Amino acid sequence: MPLPPRAEQHRIVAELDRRLSLLRETEVQVDANLQRAGRLRQSILASAFRGLS
Repeated sequence: MPLPPRAEQHRIVAELDRRLSLLRETEVQVDANLQRAGRLRQSILASAFRGLS
């Protein structure tokens, strides 16, 4: 199987590294938002139950 020239291989690796970095950043943001949503849900439920008393 023929391989692309070395310079093209380096460009491909650099692009993959860039995209993986973006993916990791997005994963961190999603995790933070899920935690925030969980805290908000608990807060809303606590407020609702306090209002029923």
